Amino acid sequence: MGASIPGVLVTGLLRVALVPLGVRMLRDRTTAPAGRPKVLSW
Repeated sequence: MGASIPGVLVTGLLRVALVPLGVRMLRDRTTAPAGRPKVLSW
């Protein structure tokens, strides 16, 4: 059990860090063709 706990923590941190990055990538792709500034995309 002790060896699996750090793995779960690492995977959780990676998900928390990668999910926002993925959302930003999708937003950049969808808003870039529209020509809208990133600040107004919210």
